[in-house]
Amino acid sequence: MMAHVISAPAGLSLTARIHAAFAGVVVSWMKARDFQQTFKELDALTDHELYDIGVRRCDIGDIARRHVYG
Repeated sequence: MMAHVISAPAGLSLTARIHAAFAGVVVSWMKARDFQQTFKELDALTDHELYDIGVRRCDIGDIARRHVYG
């Protein structure tokens, strides 16, 4: 059986670690929201508009993911 270890930088107080974890959750939530918004905006375009900008409808998810997560 393998144990999972969560390592935190040495010297951080419990409050600082909780704050850092919360900040990480907020950043993740904001990125997920940005992904959904980007996907929604591209998906709202017509096939003709997507063709004009060189995007296939099946690539919208990948494009939104790269835009938000790099």
